[in-house]
Amino acid sequence: MEATESMMEKSKKERKEFWKKRVEELRVKVELEIKDQEEEYENSKGEEVTYGLEIQLRHVYSKCVLTLRKKELAEQNGCVKVTLEELEGDGSSFRFVPANNL
Repeated sequence: MEATESMMEKSKKERKEFWKKRVEELRVKVELEIKDQEEEYENSKGEEVTYGLEIQLRHVYSKCVLTLRKKELAEQNGCVKVTLEELEGDGSSFRFVPANNL
């Protein structure tokens, strides 16, 4: 019986260590992604916006990014929700295309 409890305790510790390590790996990846985004932002500042160029719209004072919520409907019929988010996400990049190319 003690052996079983000991094995369960060891298994619990291993799971805890696994998740601790996994969280740390993800934290590092997030920090790298944020650093890459900031570098890309600094490098593209001042560039002319042209058709086909992928851009992110950042609020000047809050530094939040305009994000399109594809799965959330806005209050008006046929519209999608747009929010300001602290971190970039899937809906944070926009590409402008001419109306005749739709």
